[in-house]
Amino acid sequence: MLVLVFLALTTGLVIWWVVRRRRLAPYAHALQQALADGELSEEESRSLEQLAAECRLSEDERKRAAQLAVRELFVRITDGLHRFARPAFDDWLALGRELGLTEGEALAAVAPHARELVRNMYRHVYVHGETDPGWRASIEEALQTLGLDPAEFRKEQELMRRFLFLTDVRAGRLPDVPAPIILQPGEVCHWATGCRLLEERVVRREYVGGSRGVSIRLAKGLYYRVGGHRGRVISERAIVPVDEGELVITSRRVVFNGRVRTLSVPYGKLVDVHAYRDAVVLARAGKKKPEALAVDDPELVATIIRVAATRAPARAER
Repeated sequence: MLVLVFLALTTGLVIWWVVRRRRLAPYAHALQQALADGELSEEESRSLEQLAAECRLSEDERKRAAQLAVRELFVRITDGLHRFARPAFDDWLALGRELGLTEGEALAAVAPHARELVRNMYRHVYVHGETDPGWRASIEEALQTLGLDPAEFRKEQELMRRFLFLTDVRAGRLPDVPAPIILQPGEVCHWATGCRLLEERVVRREYVGGSRGVSIRLAKGLYYRVGGHRGRVISERAIVPVDEGELVITSRRVVFNGRVRTLSVPYGKLVDVHAYRDAVVLARAGKKKPEALAVDDPELVATIIRVAATRAPARAER
């Protein structure tokens, strides 16, 4: 008996779900077509009201369809940021109101995609090179509207700040920071960061290839050794840290102020600067070996050096 009751309930639920879905499908489809352009006209709104009445939809069913429509528009905004000047949050909130949703219901509909939208907005700034200040305002608006904690996006915020700072530097707007060294009259410090001086050194020596050969007895007390040869020393070289200190970039020179050594490279002697994965390399006139300096952000440091060098007065220091 219990099995029969269970089967009857299950069958009833399945039939109810199928009927409900068939009743809701025409309305959901019509709503999707009406919102294809992201807007809902008065004529479309009247047609949807009539269709909802014909399908005998309850208020909850209409709200469910409306939430799905708002979510779809939100996802289109999220996935298509590269085609939008800026996401317009009023668009999907206004659409929710037109469809009879409260702001809370509209926010609940888009909640699963809210964080992805904000991350994409940050990425649009630092990946696609967006410098419009309105984008940053839109990000703040998104965080506030969606009720998200900015602390969740520290990594994205840091990458955005780095991009904007690099943009300013490349445009010639260098920062002025406190100098950890004594400056010359009229000299300005633009950057200071922790640094390690790198040099190529022998890190291991190994004696290989030696052999005493084979000893052959010719007579009592008389032996003849053949096949012997002397080995050789093989040295393994590597680039290793030899000193630690600060790298200081000023309006006139690049300075490494280490615990053991100090290097000062006036821009007049600087030939080129290269940024690698974990170091910058300075090539200067009159020196065969370049100086390699390990820093946290080689691209940023190399950019500041290049801009400061081009702005140095006549590059006359030598």
